[in-house]
Amino acid sequence: MPARLPRALVLPALGVALGAGLIGCGKSADQTVDVTATEDACTLSTTTLDTGKTAFEVKNDSGDEAEAYVYTADGDKVDEVEGIADGITRTLTVDLEAGSYEFACKPGTKDIRADFTVR
Repeated sequence: MPARLPRALVLPALGVALGAGLIGCGKSADQTVDVTATEDACTLSTTTLDTGKTAFEVKNDSGDEAEAYVYTADGDKVDEVEGIADGITRTLTVDLEAGSYEFACKPGTKDIRADFTVR
């Protein structure tokens, strides 16, 4: 007969597992932008966004490992995602206010920028 864990151990462990799942759910975005990073281009599916939480789905098709960054018009880094292997998609989620921004795709040693506006 298989050993049974006492209920006092199972219920707290189940609560921790469920709570961890809910933490990840809090990152849902108001909008999604597809980004393709290639060896010589950084292409956004749209360059006019609404304010709020935005998920940039960054697909790396550069042939090299890449990084992705969001910068304000003044050059301040908003956030980044690193270690995007070739052929992989990673998500960069940021909360954006109205203004002008740059999205940077950095495959290998290159730094390719694309402007976008948040209204």
